[in-house]
Amino acid sequence: MKRSISLVLCLVMLFSIFSVCGVVAGAADANDAMYIKSNGFENDRITYTVYLKKNVSLAGAIIKIKFDSAVLEPVMYWSDGDSGTTEDDGYIFENDGAYVKKDNYGDETYSVPGVYVSGMVNGSDDMCTVAYISMNSYETGSADKPFMVFKFKAISPERPKTAVKFYCAQLESTDSALNIPKDDTNPQLFYTHTTSTLNKTKHTSVYSIDGGLRVTWEPTAGATGYQIYKVVNGKSVLLDGDISATQNYFDDKTAVANEVSRYSVRAFNADGVDSAYAGTISGVYVKAPDRMTATVQAKGVKLNWTAVSGASNYRIYRRIINADGTRTAWVGLNTVPSSVTSYVDSADLVSGTHYEYTVRVFTTLGSSAVCRYANLYFYEAPTVNVASVTGGAKVTWNKVAGATSYKVYRKYYGAKSYSLIAVIDGADVISDVSTLSYIDSAAISNKGVSYTVRAFGDNGSSAYVGKYFNYVQTPKLLGISNSAKGAYFRWSAVGGATSYRVYRKGLNDKKWTPIKTVTTTYYTDTTAKPGYHYYYTIIAVNKNNVYSGYDTVGLYTKFITTPKLTKITNASKGITVNWNLVYGVGYYEVYRKVGNAKTWTYVTTVKGTSFTDTNVKKGVTYTYTVRAKFNNIFSGYDTTGLKIKR
Repeated sequence: MKRSISLVLCLVMLFSIFSVCGVVAGAADANDAMYIKSNGFENDRITYTVYLKKNVSLAGAIIKIKFDSAVLEPVMYWSDGDSGTTEDDGYIFENDGAYVKKDNYGDETYSVPGVYVSGMVNGSDDMCTVAYISMNSYETGSADKPFMVFKFKAISPERPKTAVKFYCAQLESTDSALNIPKDDTNPQLFYTHTTSTLNKTKHTSVYSIDGGLRVTWEPTAGATGYQIYKVVNGKSVLLDGDISATQNYFDDKTAVANEVSRYSVRAFNADGVDSAYAGTISGVYVKAPDRMTATVQAKGVKLNWTAVSGASNYRIYRRIINADGTRTAWVGLNTVPSSVTSYVDSADLVSGTHYEYTVRVFTTLGSSAVCRYANLYFYEAPTVNVASVTGGAKVTWNKVAGATSYKVYRKYYGAKSYSLIAVIDGADVISDVSTLSYIDSAAISNKGVSYTVRAFGDNGSSAYVGKYFNYVQTPKLLGISNSAKGAYFRWSAVGGATSYRVYRKGLNDKKWTPIKTVTTTYYTDTTAKPGYHYYYTIIAVNKNNVYSGYDTVGLYTKFITTPKLTKITNASKGITVNWNLVYGVGYYEVYRKVGNAKTWTYVTTVKGTSFTDTNVKKGVTYTYTVRAKFNNIFSGYDTTGLKIKR
């Protein structure tokens, strides 16, 4: 039922306390000396108070009250002496220290001045009488003064409207103009109060919501709806007159931020009965931030929100959104001053978890609602390492919980953005390995470069952190041979390399051993032992002490000592050349130069330590040299050789 009440009527209903029906009986009207106030029901009780007006001297009075016994039950009067009823038996009225005593039959005694009750009027169950006697000129002085109190209890669950009528059967005053002669059969009706037996609606809270204030109250028994009023510029204004009985709140979106708002709620029922007003309840609307965002960082989540005028500080909260959509309780993370509008959460975050965040505003007058949310799936950024290896720059990273794929990015120094160079997923991601890797074979040596890896899950991705690196290409091994001084090998030059580190290992060694750092692209190992098997490899180093990769196989050789030429002679059949024995070999290759020739020419291979060249001519000069041979490995040779003329 739509309720429409004017402002004037609202104020009348809120602040008016009685209506008067006067009946002249005898010399005076009861309203000349007294009046009645009632503020309506509280819970299931309503109280009426009789006031004497100021400057009245009263000796006694008899007041009769008529009510609907099906709706109201008097609870503040003397019973009729029925021993079968106990609720009201023995109730004592008190006024200024004067008490009424009750005898065994419920009759009054007059030994003490004050209020006495004669009980229910004979032959009626809907009227009781209260007398105020022997007051010895009870004077009110310069102010009105209460001198009678009546209380009733509502007993009807429907809470209909009912009228309580007050009669004056006698009034005695020192001012004869106020006197009303005693008349029990036709008492003077001087006050009628039509009241709802609906309880006053009990307010429970006022708090900030998104865009305003929410007022809440306890359900009122018998109510079919509610009206809500707001005090605006000192006046009561109806905000909504038809709130459903099933609703116990009202959202005021007209509330102004950081200002106190006052509200009152009144219940009504289908019979048009209204409860009394329950006073006011106040609250302050504290605005929430207009916007809130959350972004993934390498090891946390960064929150940003808009500043709120009047804020003293902000409190940050976090909760988890479970797979089934349920949410855990909010957990407070931190409180920051009003000058701060961002926060990084790095407290015990679990990769692959769905988090939700909110910020609550606190002012000196109250706090905002929790109504701005930001949620995301947090994936921890992989920790990236880069190293130069054979074949390129090797990027490695740790496995991230919840990730189903990874993307590898590269950015050379001076570039504005990263470029995607690889996507790693499938078995590589879901395997049990804790470290994943990718080799960038296109990396450019001696060029500053950053690599990063981003983890991707079903519902989001991680942030990424660049790892700067100056890639050094692995030197290419070009060849190895034995020289007179040792094992000689060479390699390609590497851009940006400032030095090269030489490594060696024996035939049965498991680890490489560094033996020398050089700036050339060749090296002769003079410490090699004759007959020993060796492997050699090279690592390039740049000015930042960044190492390249290396050829893990290396170059193999067996170091063979260069044969020492001992003698050359003219024999009967030709020229004979002799040399000493070389350990660990079985064959020797013989070379010669004829006359002034500049290059050596292969002659033959022999097992011994001498050779006679019969293919010679008299008068011609010949020069000979020899190198030892083991499989396809050769020793060095004497580059000068031995010379003889035939």
